[in-house]
Amino acid sequence: ELCTAALREARRFFALPSAEKEYIDYRKSSAFRGYMACGLENTGGKVDMREQIELAVEGPVAERNAMPVYRRLAGPNQWPRAQPELRGALMEFAGHMEGVGRELTSALCMAMRLPPNSLEPLFREPHWQMKA
Repeated sequence: ELCTAALREARRFFALPSAEKEYIDYRKSSAFRGYMACGLENTGGKVDMREQIELAVEGPVAERNAMPVYRRLAGPNQWPRAQPELRGALMEFAGHMEGVGRELTSALCMAMRLPPNSLEPLFREPHWQMKA
């Protein structure tokens, strides 16, 4: 049900008129979060022919000169005004996947004959990114 809800709401978002999707254009975000129209993203120098929403852990806007540099990508996500249900569906999915990641990390520790929580200090501050 969790995956079904996230996919349903993502499909609803991408079916919105362009003006509604562009309301959360990633260029309005200092953390590069939000909607990217088809052809704006690239991988390895090649244009990706898809539209997407870029999301990550929600937080306050980072300081302009934050160090290390990756901390500058901290900030809030943008959400469409025309579809408030998207936020709940995607953030619930992301929270579940964060839990899966913690379980896998614990299992990897046990497979290496370490205590299951050995790597927890490295993950106190959650970090994830998601493209819908």
